Amino acid sequence: MIEELKKLGIKYKEISSPENPLVKKTFRLQRKRQRYKLGEYFIDDANVVIDGMRLGLFPKHLFLAPSDERSEWIKEIIHHLLTHKPDTEVVITNDKVIRKLSTLEEPHPVIGVYELSDTPKLSEVELLNYLPAVGIWGIKNPGNLGTIIRDMIAFEIKTLVMIQSTVDPYNPKVIRSAREGFFKTKFVRATQEEFKSFLDEYSDNFKLLTTSSKTGKDIREIRESLGKWLLLLGSESQGIPEDILKSSHLIVRIPISDEVESLNVASAGAITLFWLTRIAI
Repeated sequence: MIEELKKLGIKYKEISSPENPLVKKTFRLQRKRQRYKLGEYFIDDANVVIDGMRLGLFPKHLFLAPSDERSEWIKEIIHHLLTHKPDTEVVITNDKVIRKLSTLEEPHPVIGVYELSDTPKLSEVELLNYLPAVGIWGIKNPGNLGTIIRDMIAFEIKTLVMIQSTVDPYNPKVIRSAREGFFKTKFVRATQEEFKSFLDEYSDNFKLLTTSSKTGKDIREIRESLGKWLLLLGSESQGIPEDILKSSHLIVRIPISDEVESLNVASAGAITLFWLTRIAI
């Protein structure tokens, strides 16, 4: 790989020790507090790194480890580096360093380190201009959050409001599940109090939708456009607080058999978004 980079004129540096300062700094990004302290996050899935490059989004640092088995990834990455000539520092390293940095059981030979942009507060955005949107309340499972993000983009919803101690969207597991949807989503954060204040002030200007497995309007009965809306999804264990449910303009029920108690939140979100964006027009 090194000879190929030299031939192509791509600047790089070599790091072989897991104790290298850049490696140690990148390792710290596995923790949420360190991500926000350092203003960086990392992606350890080669497919997602390439997804970003296809959108013109490149990492600040790019760790690459020679790998004959995964050479197609490396070839495409080099192609994008040559085509776009980004200001990316390419780091040639080894499997030992990659294994230290990656959160995957079988690490990919690619890790990208990106600058972390500030996530605006609900009070700092004109949310009504970004509706329809999805809100999530206290969802802790990173796989669920990533899947919800991917579902949103599949149905052309690009704004996500994260309320009440939701898992960090820059968690590597979230990013892997979200794939290219991660790069296309506008994240907004809100405390419980901020969201309630928003409802108090703007509830006449949009519809707040929530879901339930037992009560509410059968989703199949929704036949007309709802205009501006925000679909609020809660965790399976805690759900959405009763006072927020009471503020809903519409509680939506997905009819399911008695064989299961409820749907996974990401599954329920996907079904609801499909109906709201494709059927209720």
